[in-house]
Amino acid sequence: MTSSFPEAVSSTAAGNPWFSGDIGIRGDSIAAMGSLGNASASLRIDAKGFVVSPGFIDIHSHARRGILVVPSAENYIRQGVTTAIEGPDGSSPLPIAPFLDRIAQTKPVSISGSAWAMAHYATR
Repeated sequence: MTSSFPEAVSSTAAGNPWFSGDIGIRGDSIAAMGSLGNASASLRIDAKGFVVSPGFIDIHSHARRGILVVPSAENYIRQGVTTAIEGPDGSSPLPIAPFLDRIAQTKPVSISGSAWAMAHYATR
């Protein structure tokens, strides 16, 4: 394994209850979950008291409103959201490809609080 998270609180995201145990990672995939003992790993992160989970999917997002201001989407990443479904109300820009290209070309910045709010409303 390349990484392990001993004593993590986790869920399989399949509707099962949360559990406390070890998580082993090989490359970019979960290789094992449960009691892994002293399984060898090049990186070992003590996760006792922390939650380790798969990325969450926000199925009703309005991320488009601020994504060009903060394209790194730190507000979502910090909450564990790795996928956002935009425009479930039919409000997404069409055609969508030019909008996605614009996001891809936007340089990530790190701003927070009132600076984000000011930048957000300045782009409306």
